[in-house]
Amino acid sequence: MGKIKLGGAKEWRCNNQCQSNCCSAVWLKVTPEQRASINKKGYFTVKSDYGDWRWMEFHKQVKVEKLDGGYRKIIIVKPIEKILYNPFVKSDFIYIQGKCNKLMKDGKCKIYRNRPLACKVSECPVFSDNSRKQWFAENGYLKEQLDKYKKGELSK
Repeated sequence: MGKIKLGGAKEWRCNNQCQSNCCSAVWLKVTPEQRASINKKGYFTVKSDYGDWRWMEFHKQVKVEKLDGGYRKIIIVKPIEKILYNPFVKSDFIYIQGKCNKLMKDGKCKIYRNRPLACKVSECPVFSDNSRKQWFAENGYLKEQLDKYKKGELSK
């Protein structure tokens, strides 16, 4: 994984700094209707193209099924860690902990060159100066890494 280019401007050294921990959880934005569907049925549906959701298939805690009409069925396999409201984007997010099955033991990505677009464009919430992005670190298990970064123990 080494250096990760994000939009060409910034580079993060994920596996050198926090061992690619952002690949060890899933944050899903949900509407109140989707949240109710999860509570009742264990899944929700979303209209989306395949590429938007491909990264989820690498996390065994979430299953994605293709439905008719361009919809996807998102099945939550593992119990949800928490559901939090993100005031920056005014939405609920489901947090499910579990590593991507494309991570190697050293924290590097097996499919780095062919990784999904979501992985390519994601900004590291630990090293970001964007408070909207840092919210994910503060409210997930990356909080320890964010605290180290704020204290100067980790650098970009």
